[in-house]
Amino acid sequence: MYTQASKRPPAARRPLVSSRRRTCRTQQHLSHCHRCSRWSDRRISHSLLGLCLLLTVCTLPTVFGSPQSSHSHHSHHSHGHHHQTAPAHGGGTSGSGAPSSQQYSGGSSGRSSGGSGLGLYIIRAPESTIAPADDEVLFECELNLMPEQLDWRFRAQGTAGQRKDYVLIQSNHHGYNATVVDGRYKLRVSVSESTIGEYQCVAWFGASAIASIPARLTLATIGLEAEATGVPGRHDRVPTTMRRIQPQQHFKVFPGNSIIIDCGDIVSNPPPIWSYYKDGMTIYPNVTQLQTGRRLILASLAQRDTGTYWCSAVNSITGSEVILPQRTTVTVDYVPRSAPRAFTQPQNVSVLPGDTALLECPGVGNPVPVPAWTRANGIPLNVRARIQDYGLQLSNVHPEDAGQYLCRLQNGIDPPLLHSVWLTVLEPPRIVAPPRSTLTNESDSLELECIARGSPHPDIYWMINGDYTEWDGLIRTNGTRLIIQSVEKRHAGIVQCFARNTVGEASEGNLLQVIPKQIPGGVGTTPLGSVPSSPKAGGGGGGGSGGDHSPKRKGGKKHKNRKYGKRIPNRPACLCGAAGGFITLPICSRSCCQAG
Repeated sequence: MYTQASKRPPAARRPLVSSRRRTCRTQQHLSHCHRCSRWSDRRISHSLLGLCLLLTVCTLPTVFGSPQSSHSHHSHHSHGHHHQTAPAHGGGTSGSGAPSSQQYSGGSSGRSSGGSGLGLYIIRAPESTIAPADDEVLFECELNLMPEQLDWRFRAQGTAGQRKDYVLIQSNHHGYNATVVDGRYKLRVSVSESTIGEYQCVAWFGASAIASIPARLTLATIGLEAEATGVPGRHDRVPTTMRRIQPQQHFKVFPGNSIIIDCGDIVSNPPPIWSYYKDGMTIYPNVTQLQTGRRLILASLAQRDTGTYWCSAVNSITGSEVILPQRTTVTVDYVPRSAPRAFTQPQNVSVLPGDTALLECPGVGNPVPVPAWTRANGIPLNVRARIQDYGLQLSNVHPEDAGQYLCRLQNGIDPPLLHSVWLTVLEPPRIVAPPRSTLTNESDSLELECIARGSPHPDIYWMINGDYTEWDGLIRTNGTRLIIQSVEKRHAGIVQCFARNTVGEASEGNLLQVIPKQIPGGVGTTPLGSVPSSPKAGGGGGGGSGGDHSPKRKGGKKHKNRKYGKRIPNRPACLCGAAGGFITLPICSRSCCQAG
């Protein structure tokens, strides 16, 4: 049932996970089209012109809803290890607004921060990361269009998510270094308890802004349980004392039975690598273990398996090992005839599509009980299901495998033992109905809807021009709906819908254009709220976060190279591109519209 090795060899390290996604670069395709245009002027053959048209068609899906790529890196210092956050196979829900980061451990993966018809999206976004203290993490942000300004903002872990909890990071802030090189914005963070939390880039195009999916930086830790830090769910330190000792267990079982031993509770970020011991010797079970690793399966026991078992857990980043105090003594010997009974209760299981799931059915008896599995919905087990003495193994799990499974253990002596296990197949959020593009009169009401799918069902929250809608007293959210009671000019710009669950996060956005109220004696107005449609220029860059290529604009001041028309009498000074009073601009200045 297992092989045995020498005493306590060093624990093996888990290979670090690094996710990278391919992105289609619009600018490369556009350059092909520019060349095709020149060739057509020179009367190049129809075949080359057809090739150009084909490249243009290929570009369209990229511009309208390109996947958002998430990126974060670590500089290797004393520890030299890092981990990009993997999906968490557990529950956890949160309301809309600016939710607490510790409730979610999903990465920043998902759809683009642009939307259908917007033509603006984030190519690279910061990615949630786990790192040891004193390490350095690199977050990156890049868009398909060059923003006028890009801000990095930070919310400390454990804060409520109010506006006051967000801090704009400046280049001279201690522990941070913000730069921009060739249109790619970079933020280096020195990892410490004061810098763990949520990071986000917000790109400004005049008064319109688009925000990335938030990335969470957490400390790599391991311990028996969390110290009382005053913040629920926060595990920043390895505890120095053990608050609860679990009693030693003793099981006496008839030969041929299979048992499941619970190793005990551990707090580890990321999830630990488990090792198992019997009488001081490392053992390597020859059966598939459970997904969590904290429960040791011993199958088809024989008298040679009698002994005392315990477990240890190793953090794959820090290399720290914790030996759990739980000790379980197993005696394999004759026992009187008895009905099936369980030493432990089965746990519900959550896995990603394609993974192998193992549903527990613990129970022992004399004679050895025989398991029988069914699905609660009456659907028969598929060919990928394999019944073991200790559980049901499902390989290459599909979404339709999710649901309740029933196990019945019987050995001819009543009563039989019944277990119920739920299988959840995790799926990252995907937005199936993004918010629509709108054109609304100032002071009118507006309702938008955003529908997302995923497992667990994702929570929805909204932003307008990079601000959480919970901060706006005129805006209400009701599940998938956003309602603005009275639209103001400051609402013009980009509205974004975010969908988040324990697996990941997705975002889609669209334009919210506002027609200002008619001014007496005026000749009409141009709707507010738009974004550029031209590709970003090669070279150069900009960002309020600092760097060698920062633009001239700082804060909310006007561009020095932006020319405004002369003001017509009887018109307010702030018209945000109103026709007749000023030159019509693709975007009005941020200070102008926010003041309005």
